[in-house]
This record gives sequence, structure tokens and C-alpha cells, in this order.
Amino acid sequence: MNRRFKELSRALLFWVLATALLLALPVNAASVHSLIKENRLSVEIRLISSLPIIAKQPVLFHVEVATEQWFSKGTYLEYPSVPDAVMLPASGLAINGTKKIAGITWSSQIHEITLYPTKSGGYQLPPVETHVSVHTENDGVVQGSVYTESLDFTVSIPEVLKQYDDYIVSPDVQIDFNEDQAEKESYAVGEAVRQTITLTAIDVPGMMLPTLTTPDIEGLSIYHKPAQLNDKSSRGELTGIRIESFTYIFEQAGEYQIPEQIFYWWNMEAQELTELVIPARKWTVSGVASGNIQAASKRFLLLPTVRQLGIFILTILTSVTIFLCYHFRFELLARYAQLTKLYYRTQRKEFLNAIEQKQYALACDILYQLVNHSRESICSLQSFFAGEPNKLLVLERLFDSAYGDTENARGLGKTEATLLLHNMEDNGIVSNSDELSERLQLNPNS
Repeated sequence: MNRRFKELSRALLFWVLATALLLALPVNAASVHSLIKENRLSVEIRLISSLPIIAKQPVLFHVEVATEQWFSKGTYLEYPSVPDAVMLPASGLAINGTKKIAGITWSSQIHEITLYPTKSGGYQLPPVETHVSVHTENDGVVQGSVYTESLDFTVSIPEVLKQYDDYIVSPDVQIDFNEDQAEKESYAVGEAVRQTITLTAIDVPGMMLPTLTTPDIEGLSIYHKPAQLNDKSSRGELTGIRIESFTYIFEQAGEYQIPEQIFYWWNMEAQELTELVIPARKWTVSGVASGNIQAASKRFLLLPTVRQLGIFILTILTSVTIFLCYHFRFELLARYAQLTKLYYRTQRKEFLNAIEQKQYALACDILYQLVNHSRESICSLQSFFAGEPNKLLVLERLFDSAYGDTENARGLGKTEATLLLHNMEDNGIVSNSDELSERLQLNPNS
């Protein structure tokens, strides 16, 4: 009997303690959901863009958070993913304001969501998680997250655009075409022309602007610098910029033409299609070496030396020797230049001086002339150094320093540049293996 009484006593004590604990807890703990239910907080999402919506145009949504008090911290959103759409990253900025509800002034914050649908059809923006932190009169700071409603919308493509895969939808698009030198009637083998094409569009991010094509033309080496993509925002208006740079290096004589490129722009304001044309470009290239290289070669080949003057004084002793020297003077000078490797030594000096003075375009020209000296067929620098990865890396840096972005180019040192001249003799550049050279058994290291 006593045992049963003790068990009942313990059960009664446990029930009393549990009831006391429950009574001690607040009956209505405030949360963001309870504030919304009590009409003290609102979270709404709205489609702002007008209909109809065209594929690739910006679609704008507003998420508005409003409270009857004020915000403790800034609200922020976690964007969902939308298939077949490009969504701009969250900026983290909100438009602060006030509005009256039932005669009471509420504080509000509006966040913008911008996405670009890439295809036609039905789309849905899933619920957006919104993190909120607000002050209340009786419950202090209340914070938490709440999801907006999902929104459905339809995207279409105008009939005139259905035949094009790549087009721009924007209220304004501009194309700027620039060439780094004045147009000439004829260019020399080894010369280069650099073109810069800039696409600018309102309400379109740079990554969505179309890519320019790079043609493949024999005899023309094309260096395409990676595109520069920039997005600028001014007073809430986005401007996308895409900058493409091409350097065309003439490796053979002939006629060259870069075909025109056409982009299609759907003007959102005029609701009409416009063609944007990058004009075709033509060049005439002669087989003559660049003027500065040719002049340098003639200057050094015709430069008299003490030895040549001594030989000339000795040959003056007889009329026959005078006649022979006069008749064969150019051949003798050419033979002397060949045996002493004059062309290689002078070109090597010019090349390293150009590197030291950071005249990288001139250095490319000299190297091109040096590689193709005495060759029957034209050889590009890339093919000449094929199979030598270290030299190809140095050559790529030389091209980048000459024809790339000069402000960001790393440049090239004299030690690295010398690597491109290493073992030229083994490749038949320094001297020709003619009968005279074999008889004299020239020392290749002299």
C-alpha cells in the first residue's frame, strides 16, 4: 500500500513540474511567419517587365519586403536557378522607401532580380528565399527567412527572328571598329595589322554579346586576343561591353580578304530588326621584305671593312685585277658576307636591340626575315619552331608583347629572346651548305 502511494506521489509531482514548465514558456513566440500572419510584415514578388517577353531580353522582378516598424539588418535574397536562362548575380543592394498601409507608414526594401531567358516557351521563377531581420514593439528583433510565391511567365520569339540563332535584344547597340594604322595600298611580308572591334549594348551583360569568328586563311597568321568582357552600371542601367582584338601577320605575298560579319539586333523600343555589319577588309601584300629590315640588310652588306679596302688597294696594282674586282665586286661582297655570317650576326644584333628597347613588333619582323632568309618556300615562325615547346612558349610571349594588350603584356627579356636564336645553324639559317662553304670547312662556332 505504501509502495503504491509513493508511485502515485511521484507521478503527481512530475505532472506538476511539467505543467509549470509549459506555463513558463511564452504562448506566442514571434517569428517572421507570425508577423506576416498578423499583417505586421509583408514579402511580395512582382513581374515588372511588360508583355510580351522576347527571348534574350532582360526580365525584371521586384521582391518587396515591408514592415510596420523598421529593419534591424538589410534583407538579402538567395537566388534559385532557372533552366535555359542567364541570371545576373545578386547585387546585395536594395531600394529603401516607405509606403502607407491603412494610414500607417511602413518601411520597405525592394530587391531586383534580372534574368535573360534564352529560348521561347513557358518559364517559372521558383520561390525566392528572403532573409529578414526587423524590429518589433514587444518582441525585440525578429529574424528569419521566408519564401516568396513562384511566378510563371511566357517567352516568345518574333517571326522575323526565328531564322537567326544569335541576335541581341536591347534598346541600343553600338559597334566601334578601329585599326592601329592608316590603310596602305600595299603591305610587306612580315608586317602586321591590328584590329579592335568593340560591341556595346544597353541592358545586356557582356557575356551575352555575340562572339566574332576567326577566319582560317593560308598565308595569313591570325593572333586573336581573348575577349575583354565588361559590365558597367549607371543609375540602375546596365551596359555590356565586349572587346575583340585581332592581329593579322602577313606571311606570304598575295591578296587577302576578311569577309564581313553581320549581327542582328532586335530594337526593343522600335520593335524592329536591324543589321549590324562589320565591313570586309582587304589587303595587298608584296613579296618585298619590310622597309626597315631591307634597309638594314643593305647597309650592313655594303659596309666596307678594313680588310676589303686592303684587298682593293692590292688589286689596283694591275689593270686586270682592277677589272676583275670591278666586275665581280657585288659577288665578292656577298661571298664575304656569307663566309663571315654577316647577315646572321647583324640580324641577331638588330633582334636583341629591338627586344632590349621593347620594340617587340620590330623583333617579330626581324625574326621572320631571319628564319626565311635564303629559303625557297615561306615558313611561318610557328611551323619553324614546331616540336620545340620551350621556344614556342617564348614565341607566344613575343607575339603577345607585340600584338596583344601592351599595358598588361609581361614583355620579354634578352635571355629568353636568345633562346629563339639557339641552334639556328643546325636548322640551316646561318649559312648555306654550298660547295664553297664545304671546301673551306667553316667552323660553325666561329
